[in-house]
This record gives sequence, structure tokens and C-alpha cells, in this order.
Amino acid sequence: MIYAMAISCTSQDKLPESTIKNLVTEELNKENLLNQYAAIEVGYYEENDEDERYELRKLAAAGVISYKVERIEAKVRVRDGYTYDYNTYRIVDKYKTVTRYKYFVETALTAKGDSLSVAYIPRYEGEPDEYLQYPEFKTYPEDAVSREEVFGDDGQPVEVVEDEKKTETEAKEVAENPEPKTDYDKAKAKEYKETKYVKTHSLKVTDARNILVKEGGAKADVIVDSYDVSPFGRILKFEREGMHEIYEVSFVYYQDKGWVVTEMED
Repeated sequence: MIYAMAISCTSQDKLPESTIKNLVTEELNKENLLNQYAAIEVGYYEENDEDERYELRKLAAAGVISYKVERIEAKVRVRDGYTYDYNTYRIVDKYKTVTRYKYFVETALTAKGDSLSVAYIPRYEGEPDEYLQYPEFKTYPEDAVSREEVFGDDGQPVEVVEDEKKTETEAKEVAENPEPKTDYDKAKAKEYKETKYVKTHSLKVTDARNILVKEGGAKADVIVDSYDVSPFGRILKFEREGMHEIYEVSFVYYQDKGWVVTEMED
């Protein structure tokens, strides 16, 4: 990943470790990486993916969601080889009906999980550049010109007649949904989902090393640690408290801005 650009004013011949840490922290904040989040769906819905259900069970074991599962038998039509159609003189697919299990889960955030939720994921908003703001809105004489052209005579306006033809779909009456018959149909009729946003972990800059400053440019290796890791972070993002990551960071010194982060790769 590549990011730009945090700034700091100091000598172009020296870039202290403390300045590097401040610049990288600011850059992480601008890229919405200091505090990280994940989206999780709660409700009652079909979930036939075994890995997804395993993840939900782990979240339940960590105490951040409640979890229930129903296993329902459903008739499914599957392909069963080929057969020869003597009416059309060609080979066609052959099908059969089998019984398969379908899984419906019911999940909700617990009090512990809800304490980690947010209404929306916050995004960084920087100060606007006063020299790049859009000009103040003004009106001009041409803005008052109507799109409808006016003529001097008393002619009656021409009425536009819309095509009264309707498509086949529009002409059909919408049939009422039939009552669900099977257990699977009844479960599908109850489905609902809601997306929740939850805190996973935060990042902090802990060290800067291998600092090289040369001719108005600089490079450094920056150590970034994970902390305040929630159960969502452990299970959904595989984060661990105190996990380290090394960022290779490049800087350039500007006369008016000072040191600026120009590239940051993890």
C-alpha cells in the first residue's frame, strides 16, 4: 500500500526519530488506519458455508454475538448425467431430486459486542486548502434563460402524447406470493439481515530505525504495533495484541512544508 503525504518542518539535513514517528502516525490517521473496523451481518438468514458458520461460532464463544442454527431438509434438483432425447435427436441433461441440508443461523450482538459497535466507520477529514476552494457562487444574466422557448403568437401548446403501449410485464397483474409450503420455504420467508460495524483494533508507531537522510530525501523502517485488539479483530482479521509490522517509509524535504511522507509500504 502507498500513502501520501504528512509534513513536518525541521532541517533538511536531519530527520529525528520522534519526527518520523509523528509523521507516520499522522499518515496512518489520514488513511483511516489508526483505528480499524469490520462489517458483520446479524439477523436470521441462510448460511450454508461451513467456514462462515465456524467463524460465527467463534464469535459466540468470545461473547460478542449470540448464535443459533437450524438444519432443514430441502428438496434440490441436481444434474444426474445425460440422456438421449428421441424427440429432438440430441443428448440432453438428466436431472433428479435429492434431499440436502440447508442451514439457517440467527445472530445478534451481545452487550459486549454492542459496546464495540459504531453507527458508521469514521473517516478522516482534513482541513480544506483555502487556495483550492471552489469559487463563490454567483448568478449571471444567462442563468435566467428558460429552456422553454417562448414565441410571440397565440398558438396553443402542442401536447405530447405518450405511447400508451405497455410491455408484457407491465400489462400482467402481479400475482400474490403463495404461502410457503415446506420448512425451507417458511425459513426463507423469515429471513432478514442487518449490517453492523464493529471495532477490530488500533495501530501505534513504536519505533523508527535504519534512518537514511541524503540530499533532501530520507528513508526509514518504521515499526507499527497492533493494540486494543477486540474479539472481532482476533477472529475476523487474525490480529493479536502487540503484533508488529514494518513499514518502509520515504520522505522528501520541501522548503515551504518541511519533511513530507511520500511513500509508505508495509
